[in-house]
Amino acid sequence: LEHVNEQGQVQEPKGSIGSTMYNQAYVTTFLAHAYRYNKQEKSLARLKQAAGVILECQNDEGAWRYQLKKADGDSSVTACAVVALQAAKEAGVEVPQEAFDKSLAYLRKLQNEDGGFGYTMVGTGSAFPRSAVAAFALSAAGEKEQAAAEKARNYLLRLQPTDKAASSGFFLHGHLSTVQLMCGDSNSNLKSGQEWRSALVSELARQQKEGGEWTDTFLGPEYATATACIILQWRKAGG
Repeated sequence: LEHVNEQGQVQEPKGSIGSTMYNQAYVTTFLAHAYRYNKQEKSLARLKQAAGVILECQNDEGAWRYQLKKADGDSSVTACAVVALQAAKEAGVEVPQEAFDKSLAYLRKLQNEDGGFGYTMVGTGSAFPRSAVAAFALSAAGEKEQAAAEKARNYLLRLQPTDKAASSGFFLHGHLSTVQLMCGDSNSNLKSGQEWRSALVSELARQQKEGGEWTDTFLGPEYATATACIILQWRKAGG
């Protein structure tokens, strides 16, 4: 709360690379979940402001990019923004339906034939991390996006984590979404959810270091360990 200013922007620590839409989306998602539990007025006020910043930065195509301003778009940042706005809506914040409609239409345009997602409109192949968060965003939208979400889930099922598959550079970022997609209420296939979680837990156990931490090439052990713990605490599919 102390790092969200009066305009709703997440203020980054001195020496960081600066404010990004990724951070704005993650903090907004956190504030939405926090408000649903603590019901504090300050949490709600900051949540509304933070969600407002995201809405103001949506471009005409319905997408978002790294900067806290209208720019071009990509599937990964856009999906994170959609998840944040959906969380804010579920917490009671008014979010225009048009914002969801435009952003989800943008994501569908980037979905490839194999079910995965390209990065931008320039045209790129599918990749696990962005496909995971895009699939989760589509799934969170409900019945309207069920066909696209199922196609994306089928793509991800072919990438079930194992010690034989090379880990993506954004392995944990992607699996923060897959554990909710595969093991959450939106997954109607209980067996596939259980198998996915079991495989993911086994792979995380293999990757854990002797000191108890996990590592991430780009963001370091603090981020990696916190994210791995969140994934491991996600409830088992079916109970």
